[in-house]
Amino acid sequence: MRNNKGFSLVELIVVIAIMAVLAAVAVIGVSIYIPKAQKQADAELLNVLSDALRAACLSEGVDPNTVNATIAVDANGKLATKADGSVDIKNVDADIASLFNEVFTEKNAKFNIVEKNFIKFSNGKFGWSDGSNNPTLNYGGSTIVLDQKDIDALKDSTFGKMGIETLLGQLDMVTGIAANLDSSAYMNVLLSEDFLNCALLSMGIEQTAIDDMTKQDKVDTLMVKREELAREALKQKGIDNPTLEQLEAAINQVQANAVVLYTAQVTAKMDSAGIESLLATSNKDQIVENMMSSDKSGDGIAQAAMMCGLYTSYVNSSYGAHLTEAQKEVNVQNVLDALENDDKFMEYIYETEQGKKDLEGYLGSLNMISSSTSDSNATNSLIVNGFADPDLIAGLNQATGK
Repeated sequence: MRNNKGFSLVELIVVIAIMAVLAAVAVIGVSIYIPKAQKQADAELLNVLSDALRAACLSEGVDPNTVNATIAVDANGKLATKADGSVDIKNVDADIASLFNEVFTEKNAKFNIVEKNFIKFSNGKFGWSDGSNNPTLNYGGSTIVLDQKDIDALKDSTFGKMGIETLLGQLDMVTGIAANLDSSAYMNVLLSEDFLNCALLSMGIEQTAIDDMTKQDKVDTLMVKREELAREALKQKGIDNPTLEQLEAAINQVQANAVVLYTAQVTAKMDSAGIESLLATSNKDQIVENMMSSDKSGDGIAQAAMMCGLYTSYVNSSYGAHLTEAQKEVNVQNVLDALENDDKFMEYIYETEQGKKDLEGYLGSLNMISSSTSDSNATNSLIVNGFADPDLIAGLNQATGK
């Protein structure tokens, strides 16, 4: 005899609960991948637009790298159009605009994620803009406005030839140089009020909360936050239960990233006279003395970073061609040896056009990093991911027209 007995209430509840869990998992999965797909689609649309305008410029005998066109984007992500339906591209010759519209035929093209109200064609490529001449970098859930002068300086320098990826990958050397100059002086920098304030702010602590803390409170809070971010960085690498050695290494890296951000912030606040003063007094004794000072510790770390940066550009330029491979390694001993014994290094810094361009490029790169400090989302991402973060590199390459 057939058993026609139906599901019990308990069985139905269990089945419904399982279906709810599966649905929730599916929603979470989709919610992760949809934004990524939308950003990818936006990037592809930017590339299509860039290719169309480059082709139009070349057809008219115009170098695309000299063109600075702008297209408005409405709240729905649609490109601004004229009455005839063509894309309304500003600041270009009428013939180039006409050719651009012939090549770019997708009149109803839309961006999925509207990050700004304008896209700007600069350095041969479209990128998001704030409507000025300055391109923008979308990173860490925020929009960072970059200065076109810094980008141009970086492109004209040895750093530009080295590439963004190489430059960012070497930034953590700053802390190694400073720490190895004098460990007690470096510790003094880490305990200075300026560094503590900068580090806490970059790690997501509100300024109002920082203002109410004593110095010991800041140190204690920084230690807790540092470990929290280190564990987050390790989780992103698939390490949920790190060893003590892994956790310590991650904490040190988080701190090193905070020092680089602090260095960038300190340097960005200096005027040309301040930069020249740092250059003129850059020797081991003066750098250590500044790092040990209660009110000049930031100057000391900026000097150490500047010498590290300039030595990096020196060994990668034609002026460092006479050096051995061992001498080309950027470490504390080689930097100090160059400061004290390498006349060609000093000549390169003070007397050559390339040295001046490389200094401007170095300052430009730190200014670009310092631009992120206005948004805690971006700085928090930098603290966790480090400066070799592929998303940061991709964003800077796009912003600089690479």
